Amino acid sequence: MYKKAFIFLTLIISLNSYALDELSSIPDTHQKMLDSILKTFKLTGASKKVQTAIYNKYKWALEQSDWQSYWIGNADLSSSKFKDDSVQIYDLIIVSKKSTNNISFTYFPKANQIFYTSKQFIEGKSSVALDAFKEMKAKETTKIIKETDNYGFTQKKGFMEFAVYHIKSPNALVSYMDYGVIDTK
Repeated sequence: MYKKAFIFLTLIISLNSYALDELSSIPDTHQKMLDSILKTFKLTGASKKVQTAIYNKYKWALEQSDWQSYWIGNADLSSSKFKDDSVQIYDLIIVSKKSTNNISFTYFPKANQIFYTSKQFIEGKSSVALDAFKEMKAKETTKIIKETDNYGFTQKKGFMEFAVYHIKSPNALVSYMDYGVIDTK
């Protein structure tokens, strides 16, 4: 009886501690990406909170198993005069069957902040995009910036989150964009 209770209690404690540290359970390929960003920004000693915030800005783009990624930074352009600048850029491209994604991080060490942009581009049938636009438009949190016969441009109220529904029947391109800041201290 005591042995079963002990095993059960140990299992619950280990599951709870596992759930508290999301980073300990991420796949190796995701971790390598995070390590690369942290190394580029010289933030290898960053807190778990900062690491998790960075990871959460690109993990959604890795949901499908068929993704491929590539990144570009300050030193990747041969004519770059800012290779060794303290402000560092990490521009991440993630492509999958579902979408093309671009997540950019720009680290400002003097401000202890990372500015990020996240963009997702999804192509599909115009009828599906129109339905998605109508659904987005109906939400109370959506602000319509512009609506024409060919596109709808929306913003989530109170946020720097945008969506563009570009219709060219029978096809469409839906673009989602998000901007923000991650504090590193």
